Amino acid sequence: MALGGNQTLAAVLGTGTVNLASHTLTLASSANLVYAGSLTGTGGLTKQGSGSLTLGGNYGYTGTTRVEAGTLALTGTLASATVQVAGGSLTLGSAERLADTAALSVSAGATFTAAGDETVATLTNAGTLNGSGTLTAGSYTLNSGADVALALGAGSLDVAGSATLRAAKGAGTVTVQNGGGLTLATGADLASSADVVIVTGGTLTLGADESVNSLSAGGTLAGSGLTLTSATPITLSSGGVLSANVSANTLNVTGNSTLNGSATVTTLAVNNGTLTLAATNDRIADTANVSVAAGAVLAPAVN
Repeated sequence: MALGGNQTLAAVLGTGTVNLASHTLTLASSANLVYAGSLTGTGGLTKQGSGSLTLGGNYGYTGTTRVEAGTLALTGTLASATVQVAGGSLTLGSAERLADTAALSVSAGATFTAAGDETVATLTNAGTLNGSGTLTAGSYTLNSGADVALALGAGSLDVAGSATLRAAKGAGTVTVQNGGGLTLATGADLASSADVVIVTGGTLTLGADESVNSLSAGGTLAGSGLTLTSATPITLSSGGVLSANVSANTLNVTGNSTLNGSATVTTLAVNNGTLTLAATNDRIADTANVSVAAGAVLAPAVN
């Protein structure tokens, strides 16, 4: 079977081959269906309807695979360059079902479930990620509504909205953007080699003590009573608020900022702006070496 244009069908069954050419095949059904044949060409496949569609073959088409409703269960493999879970769910039957070069996106209200390690080029998520194994991408973007209960591998993580991480995140830079908020829930764990950047207007909320390679905060580090330990000097820039505790060799202050938690540091250097301490005792380790540059201010708490 070969498509001469975009086509919408209730089902494709059996083990035959469909040549998509450059067109899109839309399958829209409320029934639960299985197709173990082959799809070829540069076109794409769209899943609609409330039913489930199980793809059990190896599908060489390179166009977009899009799930809009129901469940697409992939027990075979896809060569698609773009995989979009716009609604419903995409469920993988085992490890490495998607192309390593695929751009994977999951929209708000949609679900992606892995069943073993999976590698893609990029991930953009505003929905739910769960399952077993580790999802590894060159870059990850979490938008508002993202709920991640699937381990993420190495690669840069960009948080652009309110998101929750419930599993481990591998090595790479974690950036919480202006307006973004990343909550580390029970089970979440940042890699000890991670570099954390909280941009002004962003918030990172700890769910447990964390150890990372570096922290640069122009936004808020939240998590009262919890501690983030940095292997390298911490930078607190203009707008930064440390409401969780921090531990490092050095805390460098480069702009107007606030310390609400405690800082267990060997050196505190207020290089520019004003560091305001919360109105309780012992914000800074008693053994810390404190320096305040000309024009800078350390504003101790007044009890």
